[in-house]
Amino acid sequence: MSAAATNEKDSKDKDKNKEKEKEKEKDSKDSLVFNEGDLVSLWESLNTMLGALLFSQTSVTTLCRLLSHLEGWVRSKEAYQRDRAVTAVLFLSKKFIEFTIDEEKVDKNYVNLGHALAILVPRCTDPLESVRRSAVEAIQLMLYTDYMLIQSGGAAGAKVKPPEQLHPLTAIRDRISNAREINEQFALVHETAKVLAQMVSKEELPKLILTSMAGLTDSQQPSTNGTCVVLNGVIKLRGEELLPHVALIIGGILEAMEGIQTDATMNGTLHALRSLATHHLLPVVDQLLETPQPHSPHVIKSFQVIGKDRNLVMGLVNHLTNIINNKALYDEKPNPKDKKIPIREPIALPMAATAALGEIMLSDELEEVIASHYPQFIGTLLLRLGTANANQPKTFTSAPPPTPGAASPAKDPKAAKEKEKTTTVQPAQQAVAAFRAFVDRSKDEGLKEIMDNNNNWARLEQADYPLVLHEITAAVSRSHPDQMRALVEFLFVYLRGNYIPQRTVAASVYAELLSHCKEDKDLLQRLLNCLLSAQADPMIKLVALSGLPNIVANGQEETNRYAQTVIDALVSSIDDVDEVIAMESMKGLSRVFEVVDEARVAPILVNVCLRIRPAFEKDNNEIRAAAFTLFGTLGRFGQRSAADAFYDQIHSNLTSIVMHVQDDDPKVQAACKTVLRRLGPLFRSDEINAFFNRRSLDPDRGMDYDEFLDDLSRLMIQYYPERTNYYVMNCVDFYKSQWNTIRANAAVFTGVLLGNLPIDKRKGINLNPAIVTKALIGLLTEKASVVRKKASEALALLHTY
Repeated sequence: MSAAATNEKDSKDKDKNKEKEKEKEKDSKDSLVFNEGDLVSLWESLNTMLGALLFSQTSVTTLCRLLSHLEGWVRSKEAYQRDRAVTAVLFLSKKFIEFTIDEEKVDKNYVNLGHALAILVPRCTDPLESVRRSAVEAIQLMLYTDYMLIQSGGAAGAKVKPPEQLHPLTAIRDRISNAREINEQFALVHETAKVLAQMVSKEELPKLILTSMAGLTDSQQPSTNGTCVVLNGVIKLRGEELLPHVALIIGGILEAMEGIQTDATMNGTLHALRSLATHHLLPVVDQLLETPQPHSPHVIKSFQVIGKDRNLVMGLVNHLTNIINNKALYDEKPNPKDKKIPIREPIALPMAATAALGEIMLSDELEEVIASHYPQFIGTLLLRLGTANANQPKTFTSAPPPTPGAASPAKDPKAAKEKEKTTTVQPAQQAVAAFRAFVDRSKDEGLKEIMDNNNNWARLEQADYPLVLHEITAAVSRSHPDQMRALVEFLFVYLRGNYIPQRTVAASVYAELLSHCKEDKDLLQRLLNCLLSAQADPMIKLVALSGLPNIVANGQEETNRYAQTVIDALVSSIDDVDEVIAMESMKGLSRVFEVVDEARVAPILVNVCLRIRPAFEKDNNEIRAAAFTLFGTLGRFGQRSAADAFYDQIHSNLTSIVMHVQDDDPKVQAACKTVLRRLGPLFRSDEINAFFNRRSLDPDRGMDYDEFLDDLSRLMIQYYPERTNYYVMNCVDFYKSQWNTIRANAAVFTGVLLGNLPIDKRKGINLNPAIVTKALIGLLTEKASVVRKKASEALALLHTY
């Protein structure tokens, strides 16, 4: 056979095969076409088959197994599938009752009734009328079945009359099928929920609640809303019994929220959660607090819906503030880099409570609550700003929302692990966010202005946050003066709190409040006593010490009243081994000495002078400046009873002051110039006083220091020739100073004092030029060129000796 003939034959065979395939396909399609009668017959046969299976082994277990196969169809998106599935459930419920009468032995109750009922709950508000009717009727039969089994006690053939509690469902069944308005359907479903609450046993109640949550994400919107109505109604009436199941219920609600598509269903679900919180507030809140941080939008809404309820809000607030203030806040671990400063690892619970407190304050309804419980809110938040400061960040792991159709984490743990999301939360930022919510909700414009200035929001997260607390306290005392007593009372226990930051915050607030209680004498005394007592705590001594001088803000009368106590406390720390405390003490005394009467200071004036003198030569620039400033303020007390004593102290410390007029630090220079100007009137010489008031001694102006020393030496020689040797020997002591500049200054002052001293006055003042000359010659061996230069210039002035 030729190739052409072969190809033609193959082509004809292919055409014949295609025609056969088309005929088979047509026959297959024709076989799937049913008329309505056939469909009815088919479904009746299916029901008959299901009934036969139930008849073959009439038990609750068999019934529940059959219902589980229908459950997916009951929730179907297709209306006809839901209709047929619910009809099948109704059919099986009827048959079970029928078959049970003829059984020799029956179950004692309807095990898993809650689950079976929950399957039908969304269908009670189904868009299809027949589905709604069948669902309510099936619920009625299920409840009757359980009642019947319980009443019969497992005996066969017992005919049990339906209880009166089930009678309303008959009317509901008829009305709900005809109800066109959705609100009417919801009202009828609410009545159904009442029946469920009455009839479902304690054991089956959790199953009803938990399984019903699947209806919150039903394919039919009216059904999701109807499920909310049932859940809310049942929880309201029976929530007291759900305590052991709170964790599961809250978990189920939060999971269901991930799939809710409408605001109406979300609000209804939140109302159900709030109903549960009405019965078990703290367990519900604790369960929400255990969720990963930062809180999901659904957890935030859950906190907020509780916070909006007037009957629940203070229970919630009290619980959150108690956790923030009184529970374990962080763990301290050794710091390998700095043994003095431990590492603070935060604990999750107070972090969650802080976030929750901030989240509920985002709601407008909290404005009135904050106003009526102001000290509790601001006191807690200020404490938290302290305890969250310098904490390490904490990492949280959360699973993504469940994906429909995806394998559960239990079935595929590896995939679930890969999808986990980790987030790092900084406690200090969390606390600042909560405080920001408080500021916004309290609508305190003065406080808001303070926080928006000077970068204060960022400073709250830094080590110097107590300085910001002072500004906050000042603003609050101006806007809420009537709340200050209550705030002091709230913070009092934390002045001796377990955590150093709590004590620091309380002391900081007390310290600032001392400046704002002029009209409240009792509060002033209490604050002062607390700050004095706090000095015994080395961890907050500095804060307390810095607050004591604020007594001057209350006027001279109150300052004098407490002067002795305050001054004694400050003076006791002048020579503290901690230079920061010593400096704060001197700064505080300077403030008090500006206001207090001379009679309060005169008895201790010399003692104070002697105690601050060593600070003139401290390494710390700020301490030197503070010490000189303090000495200058003592000038107020050198004019009356203590005039002679202080006059001697001026001359005893004059050389040191003059040396440091040319200090390496500008602040010390300014302080010494100010001291000389303030003490000028006490030198008992108008000319010297005028000299110290020259423009060249302005604190912010430069000067020719050598010329200044030359002019000063002439005045000292003129008015105090008998003290010249004392000045010179003091200068010699400064040859051993740690600073090159001061050694050079001392050499110059020695030279001009001796060089300008007239020959006729050199006798009778116990001057020993040989000692001085030897000391100056010793300076010529110094490494610092400036010292050698000034020493040589000084020696040149001694040519007449």
